[in-house]
Amino acid sequence: MYCIINYNNSISPVKGSPNFQLTVKLISSGGGKGCTFIIPVFVNPTASFIKTASIFYRSHYIFAARTSNHTNENVTKKIRRDNAVRRRLAGRLRKAGRDHSSKKPDIALAKEPGASLKFNPSLFTQGLMNRFTGKTIGFGFAIAFNGAVVTTITAGDSRRLMDGQHPYLPTTRQGTSEATQTITALAILKALEAKGMDENAYVWQLLPTNWNIPASNRKITIAHLLSHTSGLKYIGYDYTSLRKTMQTATTGYGDAYFKNAAVNYHLCRVLLACIVNGAGWYAPMSDNNADEAVSQFYRSYVRQVILGPAGISNYYLVDLCPWNSLGPVWNPNSPGSSQTLYYNYSAPVHHGISIYTNYKSGGAGNWYMSAKELALVHAAAESKKFVSDAMLQRMKNKLMGFDSKYRGRQGTYYFKAGMAYDSKFRGTNTMIAHFPNNVQLAWNTNSISNDIGVVKDVIIEAYENAWTY
Repeated sequence: MYCIINYNNSISPVKGSPNFQLTVKLISSGGGKGCTFIIPVFVNPTASFIKTASIFYRSHYIFAARTSNHTNENVTKKIRRDNAVRRRLAGRLRKAGRDHSSKKPDIALAKEPGASLKFNPSLFTQGLMNRFTGKTIGFGFAIAFNGAVVTTITAGDSRRLMDGQHPYLPTTRQGTSEATQTITALAILKALEAKGMDENAYVWQLLPTNWNIPASNRKITIAHLLSHTSGLKYIGYDYTSLRKTMQTATTGYGDAYFKNAAVNYHLCRVLLACIVNGAGWYAPMSDNNADEAVSQFYRSYVRQVILGPAGISNYYLVDLCPWNSLGPVWNPNSPGSSQTLYYNYSAPVHHGISIYTNYKSGGAGNWYMSAKELALVHAAAESKKFVSDAMLQRMKNKLMGFDSKYRGRQGTYYFKAGMAYDSKFRGTNTMIAHFPNNVQLAWNTNSISNDIGVVKDVIIEAYENAWTY
């Protein structure tokens, strides 16, 4: 039968559900309190099975396993024998901070006298290819080392045969969802430094003077917004709604009030224009005119100050929706189109989709870029082309534009993920990684549901195995 694993780890059977299903999915819909997950339970669920499911929930990743119409006992045995499932379990268990017997031991390296470990980009590339190839619809990744992109790898399809097959190429672009937020954070902090300010500036002092922000929200800083610790309520992403958000008392600010909420970065679209041009500039405008003005400014500023200096070709055309050298692409299914579509690798019967983001919702997502273009931006950031060295380090330490960090063998690694999908779990996945020896990685796939496992764990393992004497 099917059972529901509730957020508090209790289980509830689904009456009338079948004993088996061709494809079984366990998926996070965002990870908020109250989310439920439907999983198959054959005969009686075990405590270890339930605990595993709760680990999946906390990981916010997709799990997919295939079973066939066997008896309950045989299906249970099949699942236990499935090596692919065990690999995915191992990744999630490691993410949850637990040891697992399948974790591979470090390979002993022969050390020559006086030799020291060195990073090998080719080994990093090969390690990633081994784990990504054949496990998703299409993917691309780019590695930057010492300020230059040294590797760009792609494989699979940007469009499947049923949608007019097209390969996933080095030039293939796709939506990057929340991974855009690192770019927005760089733009905000660059603008602040140019004005002699930093992330400790109070938000209310920078916004339009007629927003009438209450005292309860006047201690919220730029750092709170960029680290998702403002406690602000999402009302909408348009100018009027953002003003109402700032006029609604926060639930609290600081690390204890962390919540990954898009409203923090939607506000950055207004803030950026006000920091650069002055808050008084927008106060006399109608909400519609101000919304248009700040949205156009955000897009223009990021293009000119971030994307251009990063070395991206046609940076002035890069957009928050599908685009090419002629500008925005509004019909990805037009005859002969090679525009990237998004799929569910675990449900191949579904056609691909395209996800659009209006430029008036810029800031929180969704710059449409290739893996190489993303890597160029992050390499430029590490080369201090946007913000000072001290500011970049504070970005990482305070997770401003980053969402996680990991203490590894070579130091501390910083990550930013981006995901977007529809009700059939067709969508995108992007991962950005910054490593301590001036290595950056940008990775895209056009199928959020895949057989890769925990992407961050895969990247960490490949990176740490890329050091040799």
